Amino acid sequence: MRIIGIDPGITGAVAVLSAEGELLAAFDMPVFKINGKSKIDAHELGRFIARYAEDSRAIIEAVASSPQMGVASAFTFGKAAGMVEGALGACLIPFETVTPPVWKKHFKLTKDKDHARQRASRQWPRQDVFTRVKDAGRAEAALIALWGLEGVGPLRTDEGGR
Repeated sequence: MRIIGIDPGITGAVAVLSAEGELLAAFDMPVFKINGKSKIDAHELGRFIARYAEDSRAIIEAVASSPQMGVASAFTFGKAAGMVEGALGACLIPFETVTPPVWKKHFKLTKDKDHARQRASRQWPRQDVFTRVKDAGRAEAALIALWGLEGVGPLRTDEGGR
């Protein structure tokens, strides 16, 4: 079984781990621009997820709007999360969600995204997909998948999944 970890949003990413915890892939959320605004490329996201659909489960970081977000930003963020769930559903991949405080506490991380990038670099030292500051989304996606794989997430129970 493979575990797909997803950090939704325009700057998010998708990562895939083997059952042994090997990082098989890390993919920035595919985006394109329309009138200067970034949009998630649902087709490319679906193609990527479909490559790993067989014998996979997924964990998505549970997202919510924050008081600092404007209405348009909150709507865009929610739409991105919906695209992720839709892509997983279309590929018949069962999924669960996890809040950032839960998975980050497991790895003793702070809100600083660079801490996730450093932790992922230590976990998978032979990978060069976490070297840039902007690779924090990849790192978070990979760690979300690892959180589920290590048995602290619901995917390790008989009641997990859909």
